[in-house]
Amino acid sequence: MGTDELTPEQLRAHLQQIGPRFPALQAVYLFGSVAEGRARPDSDVDLALVGPAEALRARYLALLQALVEAGLERADPVLLEEADMVLTLEALRPNCLLYARPDFDVGSYFSRTIRRCWDELKYLKPFRRTLQQYFLKPGSDGTP
Repeated sequence: MGTDELTPEQLRAHLQQIGPRFPALQAVYLFGSVAEGRARPDSDVDLALVGPAEALRARYLALLQALVEAGLERADPVLLEEADMVLTLEALRPNCLLYARPDFDVGSYFSRTIRRCWDELKYLKPFRRTLQQYFLKPGSDGTP
């Protein structure tokens, strides 16, 4: 089966079987082309893993093996705890939750993530004007 034929429901069924085998895995979100319904047969299945990065990293190969055994060889899992602000927001934007532990509070996680991104944005604002001037000046080709 090509990636373009996978549905979130099929992925959810697989993750409901895989997730409980990894106690540190709090939740899994689907994002990217599969979540947006524009996957091609060769598309990756972008999965955002929520949980303590160190604990998930320790079991990362076992998790990859479980995904492959479930027929998800094209899975591309990322650890959200280590992801930058842009990737984190991109992963949560489709709001396609495939798996969550019973104690995972979706609303609290989303709120905490938005607050973290908002805090990071404050540090990026001083650079905004410089970047705008650099990239938006007439005739600029983006080279220094």
